[in-house]
Amino acid sequence: LQLVQGHAPRFAATHNGMGDFNSNVVMKVNPERDNRNEAIVAAAFNNQSSHFDDLYDSNYLVNYSRKIIRAELLRQIPANGEVLEINSGTGTDAVFLALMGIKVTATDISPNMVQAAEKKIKLHELENLVQVRQCSFWDIDKLDNKKYDVVYSNFGGLNCTDHLDQVLVKIINKLKPDGKAILVIMPVFCPWERIRLLFGNTKIGLRRRRGKSTKAHIEGEYFDVWYYNPTYLVKAVKGKARLVRLQSLSLFVPPSAYRNFDMKYPRLLSLLEKLDRILTTQWPFRNWGDYTILTLKKFS
Repeated sequence: LQLVQGHAPRFAATHNGMGDFNSNVVMKVNPERDNRNEAIVAAAFNNQSSHFDDLYDSNYLVNYSRKIIRAELLRQIPANGEVLEINSGTGTDAVFLALMGIKVTATDISPNMVQAAEKKIKLHELENLVQVRQCSFWDIDKLDNKKYDVVYSNFGGLNCTDHLDQVLVKIINKLKPDGKAILVIMPVFCPWERIRLLFGNTKIGLRRRRGKSTKAHIEGEYFDVWYYNPTYLVKAVKGKARLVRLQSLSLFVPPSAYRNFDMKYPRLLSLLEKLDRILTTQWPFRNWGDYTILTLKKFS
């Protein structure tokens, strides 16, 4: 479940393309949990799993973002630490961490994403370091009895619920004392989208609204996403964890949807990358962007 381009998370279940949901993915009934939206999101990324890597692995802007996110991961993961990854998709980040000698439990709701991740892990001979499980972020409390040093979710996968506060409690509960949650969330204000208003594009320019959902479209499926300012997450974990680092992502450097920007405007991109390095951890810029990277530390 990852909203890398076009704003739709890497998070998939099965759907037969004709309006019927496949019964081999069981959505647990919960009064706060939007099971239908969860299934539609899952369907979109199940459909995209076969070509997800083709879409994003060669995208310079995606790889630029991954480099920044991974630097934060490596800063926070302790020696001999174990990571629980939520919405792991095809296992790209799990493989990266395992190649650094880090143990990972990678979870995704999509059967096809899980299969793709398993193939990638086997190809790199990392089965001793990575375990892949089919699991929704709503069910991580039932995944195992372990506590982790780091719980990690990338590229807006957690934006697919309007009850993120409840999911955050589950995330913090999966951490060891002093453990870290590293969450890449889509905030309400993205300058690159607001710029679209200058060209009359209100659909994109105004789609991020606090407390209201927006329809995302991926692989023929339409589902709801919600945008969250960092302050929402900080308040949701008050008394359980605290914010230790906040950084914006794709603030000056454009989001991944601006394909070939690196080839068209290399000098401008170099300047924008420099601005990112200087300002994305500073107030107020760290609260804006296509994404924000929040690092939360559980109280001991």
